[in-house]
Amino acid sequence: MKISPIFFAVFLLLPLAVNAQSILGQKEFLVIVRSNHPVSKQAELLNRSFQAEKLIARGGFEPKLTADVDQKTFDGKNYFTAGDYALKVPSWYGLEFKAGYKTLTGLNLNPADELPVAGQGILGIGASLIQNLLIDERRATLKKAALLRDLNAAERRNIQNELLYEAGKTYWEWVLNYNQIRVFEESVRLAEVRFEGVRQQFFLGDKTAFDTTEANVLVQDRQVELSEAMLEYKNAGLRLSAFLWTDNGIPLEISDNTIPPKMEEFIAVTPADFNTEIDENRSQIKVSHPAIVALEYKIRQLEIDRKLKREKLKPQLDLSYNFLGNGLNLAGKDQVLLNNYSLGLHFNSPLVFRKARGEVELANIKISDSRFKQQQKTLDLETKLLAFYNEYSTTVQQLNTYNKVAENYSVLLDGENERFKIGESSIFLLNSRERKVIEARLKLNKLNIQLEKLKLSIEFAKGTLAGQ
Repeated sequence: MKISPIFFAVFLLLPLAVNAQSILGQKEFLVIVRSNHPVSKQAELLNRSFQAEKLIARGGFEPKLTADVDQKTFDGKNYFTAGDYALKVPSWYGLEFKAGYKTLTGLNLNPADELPVAGQGILGIGASLIQNLLIDERRATLKKAALLRDLNAAERRNIQNELLYEAGKTYWEWVLNYNQIRVFEESVRLAEVRFEGVRQQFFLGDKTAFDTTEANVLVQDRQVELSEAMLEYKNAGLRLSAFLWTDNGIPLEISDNTIPPKMEEFIAVTPADFNTEIDENRSQIKVSHPAIVALEYKIRQLEIDRKLKREKLKPQLDLSYNFLGNGLNLAGKDQVLLNNYSLGLHFNSPLVFRKARGEVELANIKISDSRFKQQQKTLDLETKLLAFYNEYSTTVQQLNTYNKVAENYSVLLDGENERFKIGESSIFLLNSRERKVIEARLKLNKLNIQLEKLKLSIEFAKGTLAGQ
């Protein structure tokens, strides 16, 4: 999915013009990142590289046209002029077909090389009878290129999975900082209301100057906390903007009027029993996590290499047969298959195959090494997944408990307010009670955001953030 620059202008910049606020949700944000972030686009290049590699591999089976002309003259005499023209067509099963034409004229010719006056047409075939019969370099290259499509697709999803995980964590930090500001803004408003009330009571003679000063200090203290929270929110917005790009590669900065959702819009629900889900996701990691899938395709490529190396453990026996004609006449009455031909046999074999055995052993080591890496990666991902689920369950318990704590702090604050109204409490005690309520709300925000991050982390460990 591609997002046009117009979308960005409307979604991120238009709110500035109309002085309205737009909410940027996690889903919309991750769609933008996946569509336009340079790292994501770089990962998409893997699809194009597969086409190029496949084209290169197919080039090994491309027909070739050759032409060789040799001439020698000396002391005004034409010793010889030789021409050799051929079309060679390789095939999948290691056979190579040849159609050619040779000419040879001159004064000094080797009788064995003499040709008919009209030249000689040739139809030939070459084959490997032992070594490279089952697989050769060309077939191995094409088979590995065929695996490259799925390998690159898995690597692309893995790169995007990691990118979206980092982007998602940055997004939820932005959301947290925004909602912390809302708590501090409310705390400043309450402190200002209290200060105004104490100030009025001071004018009426019910409160002392000390009480007024203490209430004013509380306002100033909370204003400082608010300014610090606003700074953190602004910096979080800058970090978030680093993931926002237009389709044509222009970086964007998120506008002040583009805001995250409020906390009450996505408060997590207590999860059900995770045991069945955990077992299913652990099984899913082994077969579909892009990092594991990519390693599997790399191992398959190594197995093709090993199969090719094993061919070197066999002797080399190559056969070539060429049907010869008089000029281009290959079908005359004298041009019978067993009369006019050339036959070649080439045999070559090491005595103990040291080099071949060493190469096969190295291929086995590479495969074993990759298998160990795959097993370790699978274990690491399963361990992370279990840890994320454990942390999620614990965080839910903490959240449920802290909701009750926050409710009790609010009850204590209401009681302290009543005591303050009848003169049985002080600003110091009221501030202490209120401070606990504020801290509880900030803690609840962190726990809720922690749950959202853990949801993201679970999808990351499963390898499903980038989809398929």
